[in-house]
Amino acid sequence: MSGLIETIQAIVQEELRHLYLAELGVVIELHAHESDNDKNNYACSVRLRDSGLELRFVPIATSRIGLCALPNVGDLVLVQFLGGDPNAPVVTARLYNEQARPPVAKAGEWVYESPDGEEGGVRRAFLKLPNGATLTWDDEAVTLETGATKLVINHDGEVVLESADKVTIKSSGDTVVEAQGALSMKASGDVSLEGMNVNIKAQLSAQVEGQTSATLKGINVAIKGITAFSAG
Repeated sequence: MSGLIETIQAIVQEELRHLYLAELGVVIELHAHESDNDKNNYACSVRLRDSGLELRFVPIATSRIGLCALPNVGDLVLVQFLGGDPNAPVVTARLYNEQARPPVAKAGEWVYESPDGEEGGVRRAFLKLPNGATLTWDDEAVTLETGATKLVINHDGEVVLESADKVTIKSSGDTVVEAQGALSMKASGDVSLEGMNVNIKAQLSAQVEGQTSATLKGINVAIKGITAFSAG
């Protein structure tokens, strides 16, 4: 009986040696779905760390359909094999290691720090909702688009807001607009300025001009300075 058991154990051990469960691998090539015309489907090529075996076009598991975040070449990944078949690998996770350390973060924090270097070209974080609204974040700018409204915050500090409808700014406290250069406001329609007290002060000169007429009205009107009046 013992001989039979030993034979069975030897057969099982031999079968297990040919059964692939999970191994660590290093990403050696990316196969990104970069356009609607290519046939790539979110995959990479991996070299198994222990055996050196190279696996081509390995599918990458994702936490949610619609989400895409390819690993970088050189990343350490966990490769699992469906049914133990070496011809059915799937990359299921990425792992930090001595060469690729995680960003500094405390327990309970959610931190993402891009591992890409400046020489790697333009990177992009992109979010699109079912209604067509998009948020794009790349090396040059952060761009938010929803309907006919667009907000662009450029890397050089320029901010551009475009809207096809009304723009409203509300503040429960003071509101300050300050420009180191010139400040220009222009409207195709009327311009209204209203407040308890309105002060307009110029460091050098001030000019009020109406193409047709100009009206200055108040219970008390005071004009101070060396004045000169002339009719057009």
